[in-house]
Amino acid sequence: MTKRIGEQFGKYRITGLLGVGGMGEVYEAEHLKLARRVAIKVVRPEHARDPALEARFVNEARALARVRHPSIVLIFEFGVLP
Repeated sequence: MTKRIGEQFGKYRITGLLGVGGMGEVYEAEHLKLARRVAIKVVRPEHARDPALEARFVNEARALARVRHPSIVLIFEFGVLP
């Protein structure tokens, strides 16, 4: 899990592990151009290949993008990384 620390995903660099859950891991990262701390959820490969779980992930992201609360992180984007 911590093997991703230091990796760069597009415009983000992984800086630490925040947690592990049923679908994957959540990492702390830095947006390189804005120097902004963000959280990145990385779905496990076996889940990423499952169309039903992919749809669930997309629905979760869209639902959370509508939520505004001080205890919930904002979603800026989601997608598939190469």
